[in-house]
Amino acid sequence: MKILHLTNHLNPGGISFYVYTIACEMKRRAHQSFVLSSEGSLVDHFQDAGIKVLLMIPKTKSELDPRLYFVCPMFAGLLGEKALTCFMSQFIPKASGENRIFRQS
Repeated sequence: MKILHLTNHLNPGGISFYVYTIACEMKRRAHQSFVLSSEGSLVDHFQDAGIKVLLMIPKTKSELDPRLYFVCPMFAGLLGEKALTCFMSQFIPKASGENRIFRQS
């Protein structure tokens, strides 16, 4: 299985630890993991573990950031090029502002 993990950064913290743990376990089970992200201090750590990191996402914490729309064609091409079978998103919305869209009234 080829798995793509989408996250907004690869800096120390819960999301990066979660993605790293899942990707390493999937690799141990003979699956291939890719991480699509912005930059982060743990990129080398992922790559040293044999996890392919693709730095295509602009650095943002907003899922409504207009710059993300420019990534969509590249993302669509990546899905076809890598023949991905699974997609996991660990994108954390900002604590205020657009996150209100997802809260119940």
